[in-house]
Amino acid sequence: MKRKAIKILGYVFLTLGVLALGVYVWTRSLKPNYEGTLKLDGVNAPVTVYFDDYGIPHIEAENELDAAVALGYVHAQDRLWQMELLRRIGRGELSALFGERALATDQLFLTLGIQENSQKQIDQLKSTDPEFQLLQAYLSGINQFQENGPTPIEFYLTGVKKRPFTILDVYNSLGYMAFSFAIGQRTDPMITHINNTLGQDYLEDLALEYDDQYLQIPHKGQLDQQEALAMVHWIDQAMNQLPVPSFIGSNSWVLGPEKTVGGKVILANDPHIGFSAPSVWYEAHIKTPNYEKYGYHIAGIPIPLLAHNKNYANGLTMFENDDLDLYQEKVNPNNPDQYLTDQGWADFGIRRYEIHVKGEENPRILQVKDTHHGPVISDLLSNGFEREVIASNWVYTQMEFDAVKSLYALQHAQDIAEFASHLHEIKAPGLNMMYGDQHDNIAWWAIGQLYSTTDSIAPHFIKTGVTTKNSHINLYPFENNPQSINPESHFVFTANNATSTMDGVLYPGYYAPDSRARRIDQLLNNDKKWAKEQVAEMMFDDTSSVTAELVNQWLKQMDQQGLSPEANQVIGILKQWEGSYGLDELAPAFFHRWEYEWLSSVFSDELGPDNFSQFLNTHFAKRLVRPLTYKSNSVWFDDVNTQEKEVKSDLLRRSFDRAMIALSEELGSNPKKWQWSKVHTVTHGHPLGSISILAPLFNVGPYAATGSREVINNMAFKYTGSVYYAVDHGPSTRRIVDFSDIEHSMSILPTGQSGNPFSPHYNDQADLFHQGKFRLMMMNWDEIKAQSTRLNLLPN
Repeated sequence: MKRKAIKILGYVFLTLGVLALGVYVWTRSLKPNYEGTLKLDGVNAPVTVYFDDYGIPHIEAENELDAAVALGYVHAQDRLWQMELLRRIGRGELSALFGERALATDQLFLTLGIQENSQKQIDQLKSTDPEFQLLQAYLSGINQFQENGPTPIEFYLTGVKKRPFTILDVYNSLGYMAFSFAIGQRTDPMITHINNTLGQDYLEDLALEYDDQYLQIPHKGQLDQQEALAMVHWIDQAMNQLPVPSFIGSNSWVLGPEKTVGGKVILANDPHIGFSAPSVWYEAHIKTPNYEKYGYHIAGIPIPLLAHNKNYANGLTMFENDDLDLYQEKVNPNNPDQYLTDQGWADFGIRRYEIHVKGEENPRILQVKDTHHGPVISDLLSNGFEREVIASNWVYTQMEFDAVKSLYALQHAQDIAEFASHLHEIKAPGLNMMYGDQHDNIAWWAIGQLYSTTDSIAPHFIKTGVTTKNSHINLYPFENNPQSINPESHFVFTANNATSTMDGVLYPGYYAPDSRARRIDQLLNNDKKWAKEQVAEMMFDDTSSVTAELVNQWLKQMDQQGLSPEANQVIGILKQWEGSYGLDELAPAFFHRWEYEWLSSVFSDELGPDNFSQFLNTHFAKRLVRPLTYKSNSVWFDDVNTQEKEVKSDLLRRSFDRAMIALSEELGSNPKKWQWSKVHTVTHGHPLGSISILAPLFNVGPYAATGSREVINNMAFKYTGSVYYAVDHGPSTRRIVDFSDIEHSMSILPTGQSGNPFSPHYNDQADLFHQGKFRLMMMNWDEIKAQSTRLNLLPN
């Protein structure tokens, strides 16, 4: 009996061993191919792809179209799943993959009309256009990998069937990227709600404009407050279900030769994007006899958005301008198919879609109404609108331009003059374009179509729709856009802060607080000369003089009588704090809980808990902390839920006490144990990593994170009422281009180059990223060939 049991146990272990071996062999077969020889259609001459130590492809080809085929192939083998997710957004196909929880996201992006706008741009392309030929070559490479390469494991786990990629997918992906920049759709309804519910006095303390010059808003024709807030909640729900990262903000600065050790231009750029696995950028270096570029690519797009060669470099940040307006339309009470214009009643345009939801036999039907301002988005709300509808007017879909043509022209420019000549072509999204070159030029341009409205129409509020389409719009010529070329300061910078004035006034926008901008200016505005290594240290800087200033003011204004010994210990720590966010720092954990409780004490009684949560997610909520700190009186300071009339010192003390209680309950009563590393962490999450059994395979992290919100090392998070701060966005790359040693410029990605979890390059940069370290962006071909594996692509 014992011998039989041992024999059975042996069979069990043998079976398990065979299964483990089979799984091991199978998963190895799913890895990207970084060496060997392949034959591809569309390649007219041999192409060699050198993969360096971090899996970055360096593509050497006889012509640009052959290189594009190669780029499509290697991009797909590392990021096919990311490409699949991204193209599904514009098509409204996330519900087919993720079920009903993604339905709102599909409805939103179909309603916006991104796909229709993409098709209009595609219809203008000609087969002889170089960008059309580039797209076709790149797509050929992607589709050949789909047909012949290993299928990524996500396709097996989700049951997704592979389909050919098309030019429509490229344009749709650009459309999604553009919308993730537009934040007016979240902010304008909130401001409208405050105006209608609480009145003008409450607006005047909100610092709606960056220079604190407050808008005088007429109360006529404004949307009912419940409908306005429903808009905010619904859009947040739709955007939060996106399985790919959103674009949030960025830092960038360019140093002229007078400010660098090497006597040549240095460009630094770290775009802030939602953290994910894989991260958003795919790096690729292409060289042909007539073209060379080291670029950063979005999944499914062959033209880099960030790039450099030995001649010039560009970087990007969000401009944060207002390029999306919401209009309240009036529906004909006798004919629900019509809305009112200043010319009388007009018929709605109608678009109809079928949305396939995973697990449901029949498709959901979405019917979208269009007005001359743009699509009606209010019909998406479950409670509906009985009398009025809200239309969205977004520059990206309402103005004619071709984003692909513009990007192609920018990345093929030969000098600053040619580069600048194409900037006006990009109408949306609003971007800060940063530039530096080997000829010692540095520049910054705010790009995007800027416009003003008539005095009766305020930029941050839902507007009356009873107008002709453009009767109240004044388009600015591109020459009026804020810009700076070779300034006397010898540096340019941007950190999503407000730009210089236009026509003597600030351009309306949703600008970030100027904390990061102040710190950048503080570090650069002196006689110091910078080497790239020092620029690298600056990109990891985690100090905010603004934060230290706020804490100092709050302590002065707060009633400190009757504090406990632990509270006095905290005050001693805060008084010594200089606003830095190292892992062992004690003050940051308390400051952020105190700031949250302070904002809650000021605003949540009027707004209510749900609306207060939405309010916290707006830039203007972050921006008003400093102005409120210096106000001795504000209508917001009184708690409407009590009979007493509270003043500022009451709220500061109340919020201080609540912060003490919250941290003591979670981290213990000893403030010396409240290290920043315990509460500030980041996990780079994969869409399938939310399934616990799959998390170890797909997610990268967690990491204790230095930095914070609104410091240069912008490891940012949302306030949720918890003392733990899960970082949700930050530098999507840290990139330094040094024209004194262009072949050894530096970069880093948050996770790794590959999106394939079985690749050695899935997470091989994560430790370096969180340590503030860099790797080379290799451009010396002798060094590349000596250190790389080689994949040979031959004509089929």
